[in-house]
Amino acid sequence: MSQQRWQQIEQIFADALARPAAERRAYLARVCARDSGLQVELEQLLDAHATPGILDCAPRQAQAAAGTASLTSGTVLGSWRVGALIGRGGTGEVYEATRDGAQFVQRAALKLLRFEAVGQLDRFQFERTILARLEHPGIARLLDGGTAADGRPYTVMEYVDGSSLSRYCHTHAATLLQRLELFAQVCDAVAFAHRNLVIHRDLKPDNILVDSHGTVKLLDFGIAKLLDSANTAHKTHVTIAPFTPDYAAPEQISGQPITTATDIYALGVLLFELLTDERPFDMRRLPGAQAMHLLLDRSAPIASRVARTKPAAPVPARLLAGDLDAIVAKCLRREPTHRFETVNALKSDVQAHLRHEPVQAREGARMYVFGRALRRYRWAVAAVTLLIVSLSAGLAGTLWQAEQARQQAERANTIRDFLISLFGVAEADKPRHLKPTVEGIVEQGGDRIVQDHEMPAQTKADLLGVLSRVALRMGADAQKQELTKELLRLADDLYDPRDPRWINARQLRASALYDNAQYAEAVALLEPMQSDLIQRGDALSLEVLQILTRSMTLQDGRVEDALNLQREIRALAMQRAQTDPPSTLKALIAETDLLGTLQRPKESLARGEIALAFWKAQNLPANEEVLWLHSNIAYSAGLLGEMARGEAAYREAIALSERLHKRPHQDTAWFVGLLGSYLLWMGRLDDAEPYVQRGLSMRRELLGDAHPATLFAVTVMARLRAAQNRNDAALAVLSEGASVCADARLLHYACVRILQKRGQTYTSILQFNAAEVDLNAAIKLQERISGSDSAEVAAQFESLAELQRVQGRFDESISTAEQALAMFDKAGGDAVGVLLMRFQRAWANLERGKWQAALDEVTELEARYSAQFPGNLLERVNMLSVQAKALSNLNRSNEAKRIASEALGLLGERQIVGTEQIAELKRLAATGSM
Repeated sequence: MSQQRWQQIEQIFADALARPAAERRAYLARVCARDSGLQVELEQLLDAHATPGILDCAPRQAQAAAGTASLTSGTVLGSWRVGALIGRGGTGEVYEATRDGAQFVQRAALKLLRFEAVGQLDRFQFERTILARLEHPGIARLLDGGTAADGRPYTVMEYVDGSSLSRYCHTHAATLLQRLELFAQVCDAVAFAHRNLVIHRDLKPDNILVDSHGTVKLLDFGIAKLLDSANTAHKTHVTIAPFTPDYAAPEQISGQPITTATDIYALGVLLFELLTDERPFDMRRLPGAQAMHLLLDRSAPIASRVARTKPAAPVPARLLAGDLDAIVAKCLRREPTHRFETVNALKSDVQAHLRHEPVQAREGARMYVFGRALRRYRWAVAAVTLLIVSLSAGLAGTLWQAEQARQQAERANTIRDFLISLFGVAEADKPRHLKPTVEGIVEQGGDRIVQDHEMPAQTKADLLGVLSRVALRMGADAQKQELTKELLRLADDLYDPRDPRWINARQLRASALYDNAQYAEAVALLEPMQSDLIQRGDALSLEVLQILTRSMTLQDGRVEDALNLQREIRALAMQRAQTDPPSTLKALIAETDLLGTLQRPKESLARGEIALAFWKAQNLPANEEVLWLHSNIAYSAGLLGEMARGEAAYREAIALSERLHKRPHQDTAWFVGLLGSYLLWMGRLDDAEPYVQRGLSMRRELLGDAHPATLFAVTVMARLRAAQNRNDAALAVLSEGASVCADARLLHYACVRILQKRGQTYTSILQFNAAEVDLNAAIKLQERISGSDSAEVAAQFESLAELQRVQGRFDESISTAEQALAMFDKAGGDAVGVLLMRFQRAWANLERGKWQAALDEVTELEARYSAQFPGNLLERVNMLSVQAKALSNLNRSNEAKRIASEALGLLGERQIVGTEQIAELKRLAATGSM
């Protein structure tokens, strides 16, 4: 065989061994597709490699591994009583030991030289020498030493009750921050050893334990090396030692001189494993020649690329790209001189990354370093720059500054004059019906900006940003779409992607898309920025990430992606808790809101209480986020049956809003309406009446009849009237709202709700044709808003299935419910929607005589629903009613009586179901029969 052929075989064989065993054959078939002889040769080598041979382990090692401990429990060595065998290493056995003193008991780890390792006596004694000079919190301390009766030396060390570094991170699901903090502790211990002229040479997770307090302890200096010449001169033989190949530096394998850079390489491997759960090179089964070839001829893989290929990577790849990739790569350089000069330099880079400062590992990237420094010290840099310019340029610098100031003042005056002229169209003496709406003012302003070809582009961008925020705040739907689209186009032309104004333009555009239910478009706009925003970690970045999280939740149900991102946002925000409490509070409130949106009331309420406590502890002022925090707490508390807590939270929100805004405001109107709706939900109709009335009146006055918030209030008023058995009044207010929607050509969920509620009201008074027209119209409108296959459309089928059941069209009702369930499944699911749609199917099965099928399904649904939403009494009472009827029809009277009594107990005095249903429940509770 030629040398070239052998090198080819050796290369492919090494590549195959580096892959999982299940993939090796397929890899050979692909690589050797044109050379069957080569494939046969390699397959034979693989088979031989997998078959243990007589020389694969030393006889003494094999015997020792299978043998028992050489000391029995209870043996006394010096002051120490030996306990159980903990482990066995290359030179020693490690036992648990205790020292019984006069007034204390001390626990320790006793390491005893193994019989078969007597040739390693010098190394064992040398380890004691090294440990004696290392007193550091991160290194297991030497307590004692001596010689056993059989002449073998022993060492007694501090007992560390913990697990290996990698196992600790895995079992605790450690975050990136936690992993880096643990790694920094390791660096501290290794740096201390280096300062004391000790190289560890076998750094790996098994030699690093973490206790229950998260404190790192470095162990096993059995193959360490002293750097001082006095020791190395006569102990050269102890520096030639075994090592763990996967963590070994190239110079260890090739026999080159060992330096502190050797430990830095091992730290790089350790960091790579902490970040990816993989090692850069897997050399556990490779012969020495192939291991050397792998280390010396190949560069280590990029950590973020490895993480990207792992579905369950411990740290998302996007968090590794950039700084951490560069830090790991610098540690893993083949040439020792190209690694970090010291362990402290490595630790400093890790800490710089956590502080969003430049890292030295990204050598050569001068613009990167300059950009990071400029962002972090922008005011100081600006001051120094101005000083240098003024000193060096003299009068020219002064004139330049004056010109800059003049341009900025001119731009500010232009913006001021424009806004004054824009809002000046609403003169005080103009009749009310002739005054322009906010939408009209914003639309007119946008048109003027776009059509003004003389206005500087940057001034246009500033004005579009102001108007976009007004449009978003005031719900001017059409205007915010056009304004943010034009702002985005201008920002792309004017600003660098790192400029906050570029990011802000995307924030406003994504907000407009989100408000218009264009969630996929919002995600597509923001997701490419996700990694950079996390790296920035500032308040603006956190706000943009929150929009991305909410959009992910509603885009094809990417719930887990959204929750994972929300956890990252919270972690970033908590790092800013001391320096930027408002941003931290925003993140906590956003998580509360997200969990509420996902119908996870227990988690949402718990997170909301934490956010509320943080707000109070930090003594932060009340703002809109705090108002909505109270609303989220109230909603979740209600679903969990904590009705008093929910009512109190709504009342607190109203009081805070009135103090914050001083005058009638839409936020106050919204919370007043929410309290009315909440009281209505509880069946307290008389208490609800004034709040429902006031909420609707305030919104009409402040926002007008066509605003979505006003239309939602119309729906609540209709619900109140229907609950009061005033169906004509309910239909009148709903018809008025539907006319407003039609006249304004609104594409909004508020209009869907009005059509849906009117259809439900027609159903309750048996006007089935009118009901079906409205319910189908609601479905069609929802399809135009969110797409035909969305979960929002599927939810609209519940009322249609109910109508068909009430009409006696049971098969159609079941078919409608199953169509909706298929849509939910395709759209990623809606846990609540699925439960309610299955309930409609169970109810229809009851009505068509399939009592057992109805009972089986509704029993499961009621148990799940009551566990998740114990406070939603209406649905629970309906489910118990169906359950009781099914039991009665199956002649299980006693059970029917018990279930009906339970439903009546939930109702109490609440007026949340019709009188006929209450009468039926009372009959069942009395007799158990229909």
